[in-house]
Amino acid sequence: MKNILLLSLLTCSQIIFSQQLNLVTGLNDTINETSGLLLINGKLITHNDSGTSSDLYEIDSITGSITRTVHISNAQNVDWEDITSDENYIYIGDFGNNTGTRTDLKVYRISKNDFLNTVNDTVIADTILFSYAQQTDFTSATFATNFDAEAMISLEDSLYIFSKNWGNARSYVYALPKIPGTYSLSITDSLETQGFVTGADYDAASNSIVLVGYTFTSSFLFQMSGFSGSSFSSGDMNRYNLALPNGYSYQTEGICFQSNNYLYISSETGQGGTTGLYSLAFNSFVGYQLLENDEILVYPNPVSNKITIKGEFDHVELYDSLGHRMLTTTKNHFSVRKFPSGNYSLYIYGNQLSIKKISIQ
Repeated sequence: MKNILLLSLLTCSQIIFSQQLNLVTGLNDTINETSGLLLINGKLITHNDSGTSSDLYEIDSITGSITRTVHISNAQNVDWEDITSDENYIYIGDFGNNTGTRTDLKVYRISKNDFLNTVNDTVIADTILFSYAQQTDFTSATFATNFDAEAMISLEDSLYIFSKNWGNARSYVYALPKIPGTYSLSITDSLETQGFVTGADYDAASNSIVLVGYTFTSSFLFQMSGFSGSSFSSGDMNRYNLALPNGYSYQTEGICFQSNNYLYISSETGQGGTTGLYSLAFNSFVGYQLLENDEILVYPNPVSNKITIKGEFDHVELYDSLGHRMLTTTKNHFSVRKFPSGNYSLYIYGNQLSIKKISIQ
C-alpha cells in the first residue's frame, strides 16, 4: 500500500540493475488502484485494493479499457493485494495489513472454470484463513509492522506469501496450503529485497520468481532463479531499479509473466503520477555489478565529522534509515556533522556500484 522506504545494505552476491519500463497504456479510472495482475488464456485480469468492490476485471492490454467484470458475491474486499492461479483455481489475497492489526487475513479461492464460463459474471469463493505464528501483538503500528503482505504465488501444492516489511525492508516468505481451512504460518525464508514488495509471479518454464515493489523514490524488481524446492534464497537473486515514464506512478503493485522473457507490470495512482500498464523484456536488462567491500574504502566508520572515500567513482548518494536521500556529491570527502546520529547507507556509483553501511555518531 502506501509510502515510505527503509533501506539497508545489499549483499555483495547480488547485482543491482536499472531498467526502463515500456508504457503499454494508461488504465481505466475504475481500476486506478490496480494491485495485482494475472494472465489466463490470453486474458489479462486485475483488481483494486482496499475498500472497493469485490470484482475482478479483464482489461484490454492495448487500450487499458475494461472488457469484462466478474463479481465475487460472497467475498468482501477488505484489502485485496495480489492474485495468482493454478490449473483449477484462482486465488485472491485479502491480506493487506499496513497497521498490523488485522485478525481476518485470508485468501479467496474461486474455480477457474466458473470464472471463465459463468453466464451472469458472478461467482462464489471458498476461503482459506490464516494468521502469522510469530505475531502476538496487534497494537496498531502504521508503516512499521512486519506483518503486512501484498504478494503471492502458486507453486505445486502451496501458495507462497511474500511479506511487505515496513520495519526492516525485507520480505519474509510464508507457505500456505491451498485447501480451505484455518492455518498458522511460520517464516520459511527471508529475502533482502531492499524495499516494499507489492506483487509476485512464478514462471514454471524458467523456474524463476519475480517480485515487484517500490521504495520512497522509485520502483524495483527482484528476481530469483536456480533455487531448490521452496528455498527461494538458495538460488541467484538479482535486483533491478525500474524507471517509469514521466507522469506515471512508481507505486508498482501488479506483475505477471506474459512469456518467459516478458512481463506485464502495473502501477496504481499515487506516488509520482497516474496508473499505468507496462511491459518489460528480460533480455534488455543492464546494470551495475556490486564491488567487493575492499575495493572501495570508506573511513572513519563510525564517523562524527568528515568522511573520506578512497577509490574511483562518479558520484555518491547518502540515505538515512528511512530511505530519504540526504546528500549527493562527487567529492571524495565531505562533512556529515549536520546529520542526526544513526545508521546510513552510502551508494557509491562508478563503472560499478558499491553500497556501504555507515554509522554517524
